Amino acid sequence: MESNVHEPRRACIYFYSNDNTLVHKETINGVKLSVNKSKTKMKLKEALEIAVGAWAAGHPDHTPENLVAALFTK
Repeated sequence: MESNVHEPRRACIYFYSNDNTLVHKETINGVKLSVNKSKTKMKLKEALEIAVGAWAAGHPDHTPENLVAALFTK
């Protein structure tokens, strides 16, 4: 996860496979993410499993563009 002190409500999230291949990239606006919270970690883990599962199945295009944002609006 990458964020900026001057824009706390904007974050870029990158998911990589074990061989350092970029699996999913997403920019989230309007939500301040605290990586230290367990609830945030669990939602990011769920998004990672979905993205890596689609990538491993050979269907990276089937991963929604707003995968992480959708999990945080639940």
